Amino acid sequence: PPGQATAGALAACLAVAAVLGFAGGAWFGSRPDDGEQPGDARSSDPGTSVPGEPAPEEGLRLTADPVTVAPNDLIALAGTLEPVEAGVRVTLQHKVGDGEWQDYPASRPITLTTREDGTFSGSVATDAPGPNLFRVVNVDDAEMVSNEIEVTVSG
Repeated sequence: PPGQATAGALAACLAVAAVLGFAGGAWFGSRPDDGEQPGDARSSDPGTSVPGEPAPEEGLRLTADPVTVAPNDLIALAGTLEPVEAGVRVTLQHKVGDGEWQDYPASRPITLTTREDGTFSGSVATDAPGPNLFRVVNVDDAEMVSNEIEVTVSG
């Protein structure tokens, strides 16, 4: 069944992440575009953006689900590009506290590519305690930056 293959792939990714030691984060692969599923970021809470920062009507938009996690729990990321354009590459960036924005994870930054409908998605994990901010930046146009998503790591 597909569930066993997915669990096996996740276990393999977790093993690789543990061996490589992503220093606080790991990327677990892009999410398939196979319709609505339980836990799919498109069908549940779209996440939150930083207060006082309006979501862009054009450009990149990012959501996260859930927005509160235990250390190293998976966070589903999903986003859109308006106007719609396929093949646009975006890099995930991360910031904790008053730190600087950094490509994430630093050892092998995550790059996602928009689909035909302008969407992109993937999953990420972090063990940095407290508020973690995520955003995506267009690889070919550093001026195009998404809204910031806050995910709180408890524990």
